Amino acid sequence: MIDRSLESMSSKQLSSRLEHQHEPLSRLIRWLDRCVTWIAGGSRSGARMDLRIGSTAFLISVLLASPALWLYLEPGNAGRLSDFIAQADNPLTRSLKEPILGYRILVPLLNYSLGLRGLAVALPAIVASWINLCLCSRIIRLRTDSISLTVYSVVGLSLTFFVVEGTTFWAAPDSVAHLFSLLIAAFSLPWLSWLVAVPLAMLVDERSLVSFLFLGLFCWRAYGRGGDFRLSSPLMNALGLIGGLGVWKLVRSVLDSGLLAAAPVNKVVESQVSRALVRMQPHDGWLVWLLNIAAPFRWMYLFPVVLSALVGIDLLYSKGDWRKSLVGMIPRPSVFWLANLVLFLAWLVASAFNGDVWRTVSFAFFFVIEAVLILGSRQVRLGLALSRVSAILMLATPVVFSGCPEVPNPQIAFPLPLVLWRTFGDSEAGLMNWLRSLL
Repeated sequence: MIDRSLESMSSKQLSSRLEHQHEPLSRLIRWLDRCVTWIAGGSRSGARMDLRIGSTAFLISVLLASPALWLYLEPGNAGRLSDFIAQADNPLTRSLKEPILGYRILVPLLNYSLGLRGLAVALPAIVASWINLCLCSRIIRLRTDSISLTVYSVVGLSLTFFVVEGTTFWAAPDSVAHLFSLLIAAFSLPWLSWLVAVPLAMLVDERSLVSFLFLGLFCWRAYGRGGDFRLSSPLMNALGLIGGLGVWKLVRSVLDSGLLAAAPVNKVVESQVSRALVRMQPHDGWLVWLLNIAAPFRWMYLFPVVLSALVGIDLLYSKGDWRKSLVGMIPRPSVFWLANLVLFLAWLVASAFNGDVWRTVSFAFFFVIEAVLILGSRQVRLGLALSRVSAILMLATPVVFSGCPEVPNPQIAFPLPLVLWRTFGDSEAGLMNWLRSLL
């Protein structure tokens, strides 16, 4: 039944009443926008603004998702990190629990050169996570021209595994690999930079190849815009990618030749692939695989999901005529987004053969960033609304993945106060000790 009291109201009175009913939400949005203004700092220098945004997001990330210090500080419990510590002393050592790390020598060489030993070997990944957030700020700010969207999006990204892994999982310096492709995107570097960036990233982790495939689509869409988006042609970037792969393969051949040290023995990937093919299901089982696909980006998936829906509506509405558009998008973003979507789905299939799916999927971070850019520039109000919602939800939900094959076993990155309490707090018996044990 219609409320007749509303019928007698003027439009101004009705608007005032509706605003009053949503006052808590309005106040929250106004408070968040004031925080955004403070974070951006109002600097006329884009570099300083990106530094403020990236640094603030990094601090939020470390505060809400901290490494399990009680594990790393416990003697003899370094796990895979012990391999990185050993490689810092001798990058060519072959006494490794995971022999594949013998190919991933860039960070060990960096640690060896800088004199980083012990737990300090985690510093390159931690610093790279911070720099990556600053680069993401520059990429989003320049291509959307929206400070609010930039701040909300970077805060949301700061709590994805794309960033958090570098600060919480000290045995995996993937953030160093992400750095090289982000540098090209942030500064529109020429195709020659691919000859250096590709092999360096792949000497951190071979899966970074997919980051450069997404980067190729990113550069292709931006090609020809001019200004800050002046990039090399897609053909030249492709040549740079092929040349970079050649350099990486040459380094791998030297490592396999035994000239510098015994060739690394790597059968982990082969065994995982064989197991998945024999059982005709993902390496970790269907449920864990699906959970770990959702874990890397969590609520930041709202951007690609909404954009995919809009592109789908466009296709249905236009009936194959790319010149028509229902939601105000031009054909090029639609076409390039479909290419991104196909590549991402193919990468998800490939992740089924890997044990650490949350890490594997994280290498497709450009998939999320591109969705933010397209919506942020083509559907400004929608993009800003999604950035607010996703940032709030990312802040409200924990960083978690399943670390146990076939059976969900949540692994949570706890907030810094809880981590410090669990690591250095009193160990007396009682309720508080029981609560500590849950962490």
